[in-house]
Amino acid sequence: MKHHLQVFRAAVRMTIWDYLAQPMWPFWLTITPFAFALVAVFLYRDAPPKTFALYVVLGSGAMGMWASALGGCSFSMMQERRWGTIVYTFTTPASQLWIAAGRSLVHAVIGLMTLAEIALISVLFLGIQLTIASPVAFLLAVLLTILAFAVIGLFLNSFFMLTRSASDWQNALSRFLYVFCGVMYPISVLPDWLRPFSYVLAPTWSLKAIRLSVEPGALGNSDYLMNIGLTLLLTMVYLLLAWYLQGVTEHKLRISAELERI
Repeated sequence: MKHHLQVFRAAVRMTIWDYLAQPMWPFWLTITPFAFALVAVFLYRDAPPKTFALYVVLGSGAMGMWASALGGCSFSMMQERRWGTIVYTFTTPASQLWIAAGRSLVHAVIGLMTLAEIALISVLFLGIQLTIASPVAFLLAVLLTILAFAVIGLFLNSFFMLTRSASDWQNALSRFLYVFCGVMYPISVLPDWLRPFSYVLAPTWSLKAIRLSVEPGALGNSDYLMNIGLTLLLTMVYLLLAWYLQGVTEHKLRISAELERI
């Protein structure tokens, strides 16, 4: 376990330095969140103030967190292929799961910075009143949302290892979550036959918990606690699936020795 944690810490450290070395990172942390917020403002310009705050600030912030978590995972895998280092990291004694976990966590936390920036932009420049009546409940729900996004990115890492079109899949999958998780609208607007897809996604429940946390007494609210519990349960399921799929993928690639040909 100590060896695995060392690998995890090294992956976190290298991902942070790699992110800061990218010339586009100021753009990702400034212009992109502002664009998300601006689109949300136009969508909800005639909505009541409470709905406006919940879906403009929290919805666009969740979009930023998911874009960072998923985009970071796919981008890291593409870089490994471009630099020719994917084979060397794959042949190390450590499992790719711990490397991918460090990357996923860093990009999900960067997404939290996006949420904070969108909240700041919305309050200072768009005049949105955002009052959080239960800060502890809000913080817990946000942290679980970050964890859920990170674990989904970890779950998809095995698939990204098997394709050279990770960026294309990342763009498609990001839209999938925007639609089915109720990021910018309640999932009740979806057709009945589509809602089961929403129910098996952990961010669906964590986003509901975030919206409930702006109400007083959220920690004692049974709906809030149910959403938190479902988020934890589904996140653990994703984590187990990620561990299993990573083992299957690594075994397949070690047997076939076709990692560079894929």
